Amino acid sequence: MPPFSRTKAACTFHDRVNLLALPVLGTLALAGLLGFYSATKVTNMFVMYIVADALWIWVEPDALPSLPIVVQAHHLVTIVLLIFPLRHPEFAHFTCWDGIVEINTFFLIARRQWKAQRQIMNWCYWATFLPMRLVLYPYLLFRFWFALEGFGLERLVVVACQFLLCGFNGAMIYASTVRRMRRLGSRDDLWGLANLTPSTPQEKAAYKQSQPQPVVIRAQAGY
Repeated sequence: MPPFSRTKAACTFHDRVNLLALPVLGTLALAGLLGFYSATKVTNMFVMYIVADALWIWVEPDALPSLPIVVQAHHLVTIVLLIFPLRHPEFAHFTCWDGIVEINTFFLIARRQWKAQRQIMNWCYWATFLPMRLVLYPYLLFRFWFALEGFGLERLVVVACQFLLCGFNGAMIYASTVRRMRRLGSRDDLWGLANLTPSTPQEKAAYKQSQPQPVVIRAQAGY
């Protein structure tokens, strides 16, 4: 098998495993927030998942389409962050707050693998990315800071890790924006939320008819 095919196969297999695992993790995190499932068990499951995925990527970097070092750094920060709820189970619900973002990660992978549903997966990705990664995560910075008063160094470590995760989210949207701008060559449809360019002859004809027609003023005799 050519190297490119092996790389693609490794990435596809890793994606498919995550398409099964991430909905479970995201759903359990949500259930933990609502009190339907033990937040401590959610924390333990996230630790096992992150460690297993980090080992997988370390053994086979081709399991990711790009930037395995960045993802490994993200996993390391997450593991350090999870140490706190492991040591203090009364704060395990914080794992659930951070963990529901895996719903967004699911849509990220789904739009890459499910070509026929790419458009709807892209909508779902951005609809969850903005509130979860750009609103919830920065909010948790302040929530952690005030909730962990009296925990000294552990408080600083938790907040620092959350800050790094926020930075990772910012890097994600920056990379996505730059990549799309390069692909499109303009700022139109920056996030792929619409398909405004007519492609088929029927679409082009309909688009032409929808445009305002020029008004021609003709000179009348006698004027």
